Amino acid sequence: MGILYAFILSTLLPLLGFLFFKKTTLSLFANARLPQLLYHGNLVWLGGGLAFIFSPQILTHLTFFNALSFLLLVIASYYAWLATIIPNDIFDLSIDTISNSKRPLVKKTLSLQSYKALGWTLFGSSLLLVTLSYPYLLFLFIIYHSLAWIYNSPPFRIKRFPFIATFVSALASLLMLLSGYIAIDTSRTIEHLPPEIILFLLFAYTLSLPIKDFKDRISDKKAHIWTLPVLLGEKRSRLFIGTGIFFSFIFSVIVFNIYSLAPWALLFGSLSFWILIFPDVSFFGKKLYPRYLPHSIFFLTLLYGLLLAWEISKVV
Repeated sequence: MGILYAFILSTLLPLLGFLFFKKTTLSLFANARLPQLLYHGNLVWLGGGLAFIFSPQILTHLTFFNALSFLLLVIASYYAWLATIIPNDIFDLSIDTISNSKRPLVKKTLSLQSYKALGWTLFGSSLLLVTLSYPYLLFLFIIYHSLAWIYNSPPFRIKRFPFIATFVSALASLLMLLSGYIAIDTSRTIEHLPPEIILFLLFAYTLSLPIKDFKDRISDKKAHIWTLPVLLGEKRSRLFIGTGIFFSFIFSVIVFNIYSLAPWALLFGSLSFWILIFPDVSFFGKKLYPRYLPHSIFFLTLLYGLLLAWEISKVV
């Protein structure tokens, strides 16, 4: 029943926050970075899907409580991501004043003390939810939070260093995916997950995650945070990241050994490359600003992921 109560509370509290603290709650929702939020949940679902494909030791029957446990794990991934936003916003306050003026600390929607308390609450909630649903995944979430801390916070602040920063982010993403896999695999291991898929995902995440850094290029440069857009300049970094994303789509055909997917990989890879290479691209008369690049690439990746799942289901 603890799983049921945790699920109810974790979904009810945001609603209560909206009802009683509407302005503050809306400000926090707007600051959640929707593409990254959905990305974390989808990583858990993707991990579970890979377990159904590659593991012979999966759950053989679906019950109300094991389905609820998996949903709770997805919510835990949301809370984990939201918890990482707090130190990022605290230590990037001077940067956000320039490039992200609508964030809660910049607008002073919440005091610094209240914002820190919120961060600890989200951190504890993510660990509590994963402990209630799948206790053996607690260690993975602790590692995730540790990586997020050294990425955002002094004295490490790994985000200052290109490639190292994106590799750490890719490792954190991989942990979310593996948690979904282990939750479905009854052996509680990843022994049946092909290592080439893990390496491919690590490669794809490392090359694509810098896309989020374009909107902060000017402020990052002033703060001496050497992201790829700062180091290479906007034009060359767009070419580098766009090429990496394009080949990630192409390599997925080889890694999953589903060559009927090649035309779709070429289409979505080309669209992603085109969106990145041409900064003045517009949709329905509106320019695609750098802050919306993650939204567009996430949408294309989601569509491709659905096609990939469909093709894999036919093979299996």
